[in-house]
Parts: sequence; structure tokens; C-alpha cells
Amino acid sequence: MHYEDTLYGPVELPAAITDLLHTAPIQRLRGIRQGGAIVLANPAIHHTRFDHSVGVMLLIGRLGAACANSSQACCMMCRTRLSRT
Repeated sequence: MHYEDTLYGPVELPAAITDLLHTAPIQRLRGIRQGGAIVLANPAIHHTRFDHSVGVMLLIGRLGAACANSSQACCMMCRTRLSRT
């Protein structure tokens, strides 16, 4: 599925993610605005919980890719810190 994110631009989503995004609970997020009272000042701003959720998913994907591409020493340090918590 092709998705146009306002922050990250055009992205191609895998079929498993597309299937998840088409479920009723996720689609319900399209009707819940994220912006709060800012919409009263500027009605052109349109940001929903759905948009926010997809954006967070894309951000986490980039973070995971960055970790996968980083040096092994860095990853080992991160794993050590996480195992202590």
C-alpha cells in the first residue's frame, strides 16, 4: 500500500501492515483528531490519531534500521543497558 505521510513523505507499506491498517479498530483512529484546540485557530491542520500512529510506526522502523546498520559494539552496549533494566 502506498501511504503519503505528512512528515516522512511517500512510503510503501508491506502487506502485513496494510492488512492491520485496514482493520476496524485502526480505521476508527481516523476520526479522532490529534491536534486539539489548534484546529480552531487553523482548520486546515488535519492530524488524526491514525496519522500519528502510522508516523510513529515509520519512526520506529527507521530507528530499528539505524540500529541494525550501526556498529556491533554500539548494539552490544545497547543490549547490555536494556538487560539491566
